[in-house]
Amino acid sequence: MRGALEKGPVLLFVTSGCRLVLRLVAAAVIVAALSPPIFARRDDPEFLWLSPPTWGVAWTAMMRDLQAAADRGYRLVPLPSSSFLMLAQKSADATERVEYVLASTGKDVDRKAALGYHLVHNFVMVRNKGMTVRTHEYSEVATRLRQSMESELLVAARQGFRVVALALQPVLGVRSFVTGVDDSEFVAIMERPVQPTGGAPPEYIVLSSVKVATMQTELQAAADRGYRLFDAAWGSTLLLEKIGDADPIDYLALSTANTATMEREMAKASAEGYRFAATLGGGFREFVVVMQRPKGNRLRTHEQVLHAAARLGTLKRETLARMEKGFRVVGLTYVSGFGRNVETVAILERPVQ
Repeated sequence: MRGALEKGPVLLFVTSGCRLVLRLVAAAVIVAALSPPIFARRDDPEFLWLSPPTWGVAWTAMMRDLQAAADRGYRLVPLPSSSFLMLAQKSADATERVEYVLASTGKDVDRKAALGYHLVHNFVMVRNKGMTVRTHEYSEVATRLRQSMESELLVAARQGFRVVALALQPVLGVRSFVTGVDDSEFVAIMERPVQPTGGAPPEYIVLSSVKVATMQTELQAAADRGYRLFDAAWGSTLLLEKIGDADPIDYLALSTANTATMEREMAKASAEGYRFAATLGGGFREFVVVMQRPKGNRLRTHEQVLHAAARLGTLKRETLARMEKGFRVVGLTYVSGFGRNVETVAILERPVQ
């Protein structure tokens, strides 16, 4: 969307008797032009999906659209594990103008934090317009080894950092090409406030298993020791965090390649008190959904729906219709298979009526 300052000049031809009045009018027009539109129009929807028009300029176009939406009173809604879609929601209070920026790496995140930005979603950062005071510091931990990740996270946690985002960085090299071994790096972005808050540092463990039954067993064992699943994962490798004492919890892992089957399984689980926690292992043939509930609590609190589509336009249209009925997007993943196009899967949830 073009801002008011991008409009071309207006030429006025007037008689001398009207010059004073027109000067006052012109001054008012200039003041209005210099004031960005921060309030949403009355006909604006509550939610906006932002997606790349072409993959070559995906982030550039999406960040431009996000900022245009922010100038109309929208704010970014953090979504788990999504690098190709953004969701913006109309703000109830748009009096504070904000500006968004994209960071390219973990080091770039900290460089932009020095300018007053803080991380809100993946590598998207935000600040109040004109704000240049640093509020947070950032650090990046990257490794190919699970054991190394655990050790480095614990060291950073003792320095006051806490994990706020995960990413999987493919490493293209001779070893991966010749041997077929996955050389992707596990990346964790960590944050700490400039003003220390005190309190015990978090603890982290990393779990990895290709078998869903094994994953659930290990996940539940960790939960019984006070660990909780981070809301994103490195595929089938999970990060768990422990901060102080936590109420007992049950985890349930569901796996299927069929979204209709997954929706039925989730509905059955929600009837037993579970609600959505995270999506894991999105990719070839199947995906995994983890659900959670207070330990032993069988009272249903939420209902879920799934939408899967090969076309983003279809997915956006279907999810927006659901959001008008009180649902909120809580998960995004994808699934593919033999003779099957890649489908984006959106999981939505709302409290039971």
